[in-house]
Amino acid sequence: MRVNLGENIRKLRKQKSLTQENLAEALGVTVGAISKWELGASTPDIQYIVEMADFFETSVDVLFGYQLQSNTLNTTLDELDQCRRSKDYDLGLKVVEKALQKYPNNFLISYKCGKLLSLHGIEKKNEGNIEKAIDLLKRSIELFTQNTDEELSEIEIYSDMAECYMSLHRSEEALELLKKHNPGGLNNATIAMIYAVDVKKPELAFPYLTKSLGECLQSLIRTIVGFSNAYIEKGQFNQAYEALTWLNQILVGFKSSERSVTYIDKLVAIFSAGSAILTVKLNRFEDAREHLRHAYKVAQLFDAHPDYGMRNLRFCETAPTTATAYDDLGETAMAGIVQTLESSEEHKELLLKIWEEVLRENGQ
Repeated sequence: MRVNLGENIRKLRKQKSLTQENLAEALGVTVGAISKWELGASTPDIQYIVEMADFFETSVDVLFGYQLQSNTLNTTLDELDQCRRSKDYDLGLKVVEKALQKYPNNFLISYKCGKLLSLHGIEKKNEGNIEKAIDLLKRSIELFTQNTDEELSEIEIYSDMAECYMSLHRSEEALELLKKHNPGGLNNATIAMIYAVDVKKPELAFPYLTKSLGECLQSLIRTIVGFSNAYIEKGQFNQAYEALTWLNQILVGFKSSERSVTYIDKLVAIFSAGSAILTVKLNRFEDAREHLRHAYKVAQLFDAHPDYGMRNLRFCETAPTTATAYDDLGETAMAGIVQTLESSEEHKELLLKIWEEVLRENGQ
């Protein structure tokens, strides 16, 4: 193993935006002592090592920067993952016990043992293991400076802890965690469910539900439009067309009624123009005309009474009346259709000609 004590003292000090003077004052030593420690010219006494680990909210192992040379740790982590995926809890509990004895101050061990115990506890209704899982997940938060997995965040760990609290019917503790660690409304759906199901306070659930529905809608649109464009780049126009067609069918289902006007209508009009582009690419010219006729009809209704709020979406009757949707698709739905058709370099003239014919059909 290799010890990086001096380097890690300097790194942890700078992470807290402290000068050597600040750290010296906190520990009750001279600035010269801190300088020598960081340069590796001397080693702090054990009492100062323990104090620094506590001060930096980390473990002594992390402070020393131990780097294990064997693959024993990775083997243990793989065993934990395999037991979790296969739900082999009998073996998994044994691996957890040995892992915690051998690596008590390792972030991934604490986290993955906590995950496995939480799943076992929730599925088998073993409250003791759920409690242990909470303690281990808390410990993993303390050791989070060790994390090197960019896809794993503290937010995810707090969400795992909240799931444990929910399974123990400790709703208030779950709510506290989820609301405190809720960047971008990530936990809105879970918070709403707790208010509606566990706490029995629907009036507190509705604002979170409305926000969550809006987030789901936005994510769905971006995902399917992403699929469609990815298929276009691969020259798979049939698949791209199917994706847009399915998206429009789903979007219409979000409206509270067929007659209501919502921001959904603007999107449907523009995506119908996108479908027209794809049918032209597929040499289905009459289908392109029908898509543009539909786009015109929907756009005309939206532009007559534009609504960028959520009130006319299904289940959102209590939503604010203020605008919640913004885009760069054109000031009006009609402008958005033209902008979409003009984006087709290969078939721009033909598409605009068909659009002009649709406009004339409607007296424009």
